[in-house]
Amino acid sequence: MGVAANVDWSIMEKLAGMAGGYEAGGPQSPPEEDGGGSGKQAEKGCGCPSSMVPATSSAAARHNGVSKEEDPYDRSTGSSSSSTGSSNSISGGSNSSSAATCSDSGGPLAIVPHASWHARLRGLLSAYPHALVGEIGIDRAAVIPGSRARVRFDHQLALLREQLALAAELSRPVSIHCVRGYGHLLQLFAALPASGAGCPPAVMLHSYGGSPEDVARFCRLPGIGRRFFFSFSAAINARAPDKLVARVRAVPDDRLLVESDQVSALLVEGGMADICYIVAGAKGWGLEEAARRTLENFNAFYGTTV
Repeated sequence: MGVAANVDWSIMEKLAGMAGGYEAGGPQSPPEEDGGGSGKQAEKGCGCPSSMVPATSSAAARHNGVSKEEDPYDRSTGSSSSSTGSSNSISGGSNSSSAATCSDSGGPLAIVPHASWHARLRGLLSAYPHALVGEIGIDRAAVIPGSRARVRFDHQLALLREQLALAAELSRPVSIHCVRGYGHLLQLFAALPASGAGCPPAVMLHSYGGSPEDVARFCRLPGIGRRFFFSFSAAINARAPDKLVARVRAVPDDRLLVESDQVSALLVEGGMADICYIVAGAKGWGLEEAARRTLENFNAFYGTTV
């Protein structure tokens, strides 16, 4: 069967060209299997859950959880994605001994002790009882803003475990960013007890870039499979139209979410309309049905906090 007979591919091509403003194959082009904005976050100059500022020597970088390589998109290593919050999303820093953040204006990175960021994150979640946690996650492609330094992948996994534990403790849904790490993410969740202890009540894999087969693997995880939702955006996922359609089709109808994944409020409405149109074509739904179903799914995902 051919892909998405009802999808207007001219729109898909336009979106792929516009996505993120990257030049295909350029030195700052993010990988195709992007979980949602590694380059986008760096462009915003927001906080990065690293354990240290960009190091002045390789030895110092390794000691503090940061690696410094020539190629920022080397497939063998990865950095943590920058985690930001919105009015209903609160992000965490690193676990380990410290975290690095930078100002909204893109100022220099500064060390933040673990006790400081963890207490602040807990305090914010307590102050905003309807806030989810995100986005958080793992990224094997991104670099720390303003540098060529990257955070060791084992460090990223450690900080993610701690953020997930806090979200689970406070019964908050999470939004997860993942680039080139879906196998590791599956292993992380598979290691949790089948009772569901330690797993947040709902988990959204945002701008999902994993394989269609991995959708089924997440959904089959013992005790927690029904907690996973898969979200898609035109801005990120339409870079690979055929893969986007295959992924959308692999997601159970009641776990499918849509998002704009845009950095400007002016682009949100158009981004939501674009991805809703694509999802409708992939699933064989009308636009109204696609909007209704994904809204119901969002209420199921976010409704765990209200």
